[in-house]
Amino acid sequence: MTTDAWGITDGFHDLAGQWHSTSDETRAALRATMGDAATAPSARIVREGGTEEIDGASELTLEDGALLRVTDRLPPAQLSASLVPAEAAALPVVDLAGYAPRLFDWSDEELTALTAQVAAADIAVFASPTYKATYTGLLKLFLDRIGTGALTGVTAVPVMLGGDWRHSLASDVLLKPVLVELGATCPTRGLFLLDKEYAASETLDAWLAAARPQVLASAASRT
Repeated sequence: MTTDAWGITDGFHDLAGQWHSTSDETRAALRATMGDAATAPSARIVREGGTEEIDGASELTLEDGALLRVTDRLPPAQLSASLVPAEAAALPVVDLAGYAPRLFDWSDEELTALTAQVAAADIAVFASPTYKATYTGLLKLFLDRIGTGALTGVTAVPVMLGGDWRHSLASDVLLKPVLVELGATCPTRGLFLLDKEYAASETLDAWLAAARPQVLASAASRT
Protein backbone atom coordinates (compact mmCIF):
# COMPACT_ATOMS: atom_id res chain seq x y z
CA MET A 1 0.00 0.00 0.00
CA THR A 2 1.40 3.39 -0.99
CA THR A 3 0.41 6.91 0.07
CA ASP A 4 0.61 10.07 -2.02
CA ALA A 5 1.49 13.62 -0.89
CA TRP A 6 -2.09 14.18 0.33
CA GLY A 7 -2.02 11.04 2.50
CA ILE A 8 -4.38 9.18 0.13
CA THR A 9 -3.63 5.47 -0.19
CA ASP A 10 -3.88 3.54 -3.44
CA GLY A 11 -6.65 1.36 -2.01
CA PHE A 12 -7.87 -0.66 0.95
CA HIS A 13 -8.87 -4.18 2.03
CA ASP A 14 -12.46 -4.67 3.14
CA LEU A 15 -13.52 -6.94 6.02
CA ALA A 16 -13.55 -9.92 3.68
CA GLY A 17 -9.97 -9.23 2.66
CA GLN A 18 -10.86 -8.07 -0.84
CA TRP A 19 -8.73 -5.28 -2.29
CA HIS A 20 -10.40 -2.09 -3.58
CA SER A 21 -8.31 0.39 -5.54
CA THR A 22 -8.78 4.13 -5.07
CA SER A 23 -10.37 5.44 -8.26
CA ASP A 24 -9.11 8.54 -10.06
CA GLU A 25 -12.44 10.25 -9.36
CA THR A 26 -12.22 9.56 -5.61
CA ARG A 27 -8.61 10.69 -5.48
CA ALA A 28 -9.41 13.92 -7.36
CA ALA A 29 -12.37 14.68 -5.06
CA LEU A 30 -10.27 14.14 -1.92
CA ARG A 31 -7.45 16.30 -3.25
CA ALA A 32 -9.87 19.07 -4.18
CA THR A 33 -11.27 19.02 -0.65
CA MET A 34 -7.84 19.08 1.03
CA GLY A 35 -6.22 21.68 -1.23
CA ASP A 36 -2.82 21.88 -2.89
CA ALA A 37 -0.33 19.55 -1.18
CA ALA A 38 2.53 21.90 -2.02
CA THR A 39 1.02 24.84 -0.14
CA ALA A 40 -1.15 23.12 2.46
CA PRO A 41 0.09 22.75 6.06
CA SER A 42 2.28 19.74 6.63
CA ALA A 43 0.31 16.64 7.65
CA ARG A 44 1.39 13.26 9.00
CA ILE A 45 -0.84 10.21 8.67
CA VAL A 46 -0.65 7.82 11.62
CA ARG A 47 -2.45 4.55 11.09
CA GLU A 48 -4.27 2.71 13.89
CA GLY A 49 -1.78 1.18 16.30
CA GLY A 50 1.16 2.82 14.54
CA THR A 51 3.34 5.85 15.09
CA GLU A 52 5.40 8.27 13.01
CA GLU A 53 8.82 9.88 13.36
CA ILE A 54 9.02 13.67 13.62
CA ASP A 55 11.85 16.19 13.66
CA GLY A 56 12.60 17.15 17.27
CA ALA A 57 10.32 18.14 20.14
CA SER A 58 6.81 19.34 19.36
CA GLU A 59 3.52 20.13 21.04
CA LEU A 60 0.31 18.61 19.69
CA THR A 61 -3.16 20.03 20.16
CA LEU A 62 -5.60 17.13 20.27
CA GLU A 63 -9.13 17.31 18.88
CA ASP A 64 -10.52 17.86 22.38
CA GLY A 65 -8.14 20.77 23.02
CA ALA A 66 -5.69 18.92 25.28
CA LEU A 67 -1.98 19.62 24.77
CA LEU A 68 0.47 16.75 24.35
CA ARG A 69 4.28 17.05 24.33
CA VAL A 70 6.16 14.69 22.02
CA THR A 71 9.82 14.39 21.13
CA ASP A 72 10.87 12.01 18.36
CA ARG A 73 7.66 10.27 17.30
CA LEU A 74 3.96 10.96 16.98
CA PRO A 75 2.05 8.74 19.44
CA PRO A 76 -0.57 6.14 18.52
CA ALA A 77 -4.20 6.72 19.46
CA GLN A 78 -4.61 7.26 23.19
CA LEU A 79 -7.16 7.80 25.91
CA SER A 80 -8.77 11.15 25.12
CA ALA A 81 -9.12 14.03 27.52
CA SER A 82 -12.76 14.14 26.42
CA LEU A 83 -13.38 11.48 29.08
CA VAL A 84 -13.15 14.23 31.72
CA PRO A 85 -15.52 17.20 32.14
CA ALA A 86 -15.28 20.01 29.61
CA GLU A 87 -13.78 22.41 32.15
CA ALA A 88 -10.86 19.99 32.56
CA ALA A 89 -10.07 19.71 28.84
CA ALA A 90 -7.01 21.95 29.15
CA LEU A 91 -5.40 19.84 31.87
CA PRO A 92 -1.86 18.68 31.04
CA VAL A 93 -1.45 15.24 29.50
CA VAL A 94 1.94 13.51 29.68
CA ASP A 95 2.52 10.85 27.02
CA LEU A 96 5.51 8.87 28.29
CA ALA A 97 6.19 7.50 24.81
CA GLY A 98 7.60 10.92 24.00
CA TYR A 99 10.14 10.62 26.82
CA ALA A 100 11.06 6.95 26.42
CA PRO A 101 14.86 7.27 25.91
CA ARG A 102 15.13 9.85 28.68
CA LEU A 103 13.37 7.90 31.41
CA PHE A 104 16.68 6.19 32.22
CA ASP A 105 18.41 9.54 32.76
CA TRP A 106 17.85 10.50 36.39
CA SER A 107 19.39 13.91 35.78
CA ASP A 108 16.75 14.89 33.17
CA GLU A 109 15.42 18.21 34.46
CA GLU A 110 12.18 18.17 32.47
CA LEU A 111 11.19 14.75 33.81
CA THR A 112 12.09 15.88 37.31
CA ALA A 113 9.77 18.85 36.82
CA LEU A 114 7.01 16.56 35.55
CA THR A 115 7.20 14.31 38.60
CA ALA A 116 7.00 17.42 40.79
CA GLN A 117 3.95 18.56 38.82
CA VAL A 118 2.26 15.20 39.38
CA ALA A 119 3.06 15.33 43.10
CA ALA A 120 1.49 18.79 43.33
CA ALA A 121 -1.73 17.78 41.56
CA ASP A 122 -5.04 17.41 43.35
CA ILE A 123 -6.12 14.62 40.97
CA ALA A 124 -3.87 12.51 38.72
CA VAL A 125 -4.97 9.82 36.30
CA PHE A 126 -2.38 7.10 35.64
CA ALA A 127 -3.37 5.30 32.44
CA SER A 128 -1.65 2.44 30.66
CA PRO A 129 -2.35 -0.25 28.10
CA THR A 130 -2.07 -3.81 29.36
CA TYR A 131 1.26 -5.31 28.29
CA LYS A 132 2.28 -8.82 29.34
CA ALA A 133 -0.67 -8.81 31.77
CA THR A 134 0.42 -5.62 33.56
CA TYR A 135 1.07 -1.92 33.02
CA THR A 136 3.88 -0.84 30.71
CA GLY A 137 7.56 -0.51 31.50
CA LEU A 138 7.36 3.16 30.52
CA LEU A 139 4.92 3.85 33.33
CA LYS A 140 7.03 1.80 35.76
CA LEU A 141 10.13 3.83 34.89
CA PHE A 142 8.24 7.07 35.46
CA LEU A 143 6.81 5.89 38.78
CA ASP A 144 10.28 4.80 39.89
CA ARG A 145 11.30 8.46 39.73
CA ILE A 146 8.71 9.33 42.39
CA GLY A 147 9.81 8.79 45.97
CA THR A 148 7.84 6.73 48.47
CA GLY A 149 5.20 8.99 50.00
CA ALA A 150 5.77 11.77 47.46
CA LEU A 151 2.17 11.52 46.23
CA THR A 152 0.68 12.11 49.67
CA GLY A 153 -2.40 14.29 49.20
CA VAL A 154 -2.83 13.32 45.53
CA THR A 155 -6.07 11.60 44.55
CA ALA A 156 -5.00 9.01 42.00
CA VAL A 157 -7.12 7.13 39.48
CA PRO A 158 -5.61 3.95 37.98
CA VAL A 159 -6.82 3.26 34.44
CA MET A 160 -5.84 0.39 32.16
CA LEU A 161 -6.89 -0.67 28.67
CA GLY A 162 -6.74 -4.22 27.39
CA GLY A 163 -7.92 -6.55 24.69
CA ASP A 164 -9.76 -9.00 26.94
CA TRP A 165 -11.78 -8.87 30.15
CA ARG A 166 -9.43 -11.49 31.64
CA HIS A 167 -7.18 -8.54 32.53
CA SER A 168 -9.95 -6.51 34.17
CA LEU A 169 -8.43 -6.70 37.67
CA ALA A 170 -5.04 -5.41 36.54
CA SER A 171 -5.71 -1.78 37.49
CA ASP A 172 -6.72 -2.77 41.05
CA VAL A 173 -4.31 -5.63 41.65
CA LEU A 174 -1.18 -4.32 39.92
CA LEU A 175 -1.30 -0.54 39.39
CA LYS A 176 -3.24 0.73 42.41
CA PRO A 177 -0.87 -0.78 45.05
CA VAL A 178 2.10 1.05 43.50
CA LEU A 179 0.24 4.37 43.63
CA VAL A 180 -0.70 3.76 47.27
CA GLU A 181 2.95 2.91 48.06
CA LEU A 182 3.89 6.30 46.64
CA GLY A 183 1.44 7.95 49.04
CA ALA A 184 -1.53 8.55 46.74
CA THR A 185 -5.14 8.14 47.81
CA CYS A 186 -7.16 5.87 45.50
CA PRO A 187 -10.81 6.22 46.58
CA THR A 188 -12.35 4.35 43.66
CA ARG A 189 -12.19 1.00 41.96
CA GLY A 190 -9.58 0.98 39.24
CA LEU A 191 -10.98 1.47 35.76
CA PHE A 192 -10.42 -1.19 33.10
CA LEU A 193 -11.75 -0.71 29.57
CA LEU A 194 -11.50 -2.75 26.42
CA ASP A 195 -9.21 -0.91 24.02
CA LYS A 196 -11.80 -1.15 21.23
CA GLU A 197 -14.47 0.73 23.19
CA TYR A 198 -12.61 3.01 25.60
CA ALA A 199 -14.16 6.25 24.26
CA ALA A 200 -17.76 5.25 24.95
CA SER A 201 -19.09 2.21 26.77
CA GLU A 202 -21.61 1.23 29.41
CA THR A 203 -18.71 0.18 31.63
CA LEU A 204 -17.22 3.68 31.47
CA ASP A 205 -20.57 5.37 32.12
CA ALA A 206 -21.27 3.19 35.16
CA TRP A 207 -17.77 3.70 36.55
CA LEU A 208 -17.98 7.49 36.13
CA ALA A 209 -21.33 7.66 37.89
CA ALA A 210 -19.89 5.90 40.96
CA ALA A 211 -16.36 7.30 40.88
CA ARG A 212 -16.92 11.00 40.19
CA PRO A 213 -18.31 11.90 43.65
CA GLN A 214 -15.66 9.77 45.36
CA VAL A 215 -12.80 11.41 43.47
CA LEU A 216 -14.14 14.94 43.99
CA ALA A 217 -14.69 14.34 47.70
CA SER A 218 -11.16 13.01 48.09
CA ALA A 219 -9.64 15.95 46.20
CA ALA A 220 -11.68 18.45 48.21
CA SER A 221 -10.28 17.06 51.46
CA ARG A 222 -6.79 18.19 50.42
CA THR A 223 -7.73 21.89 50.42
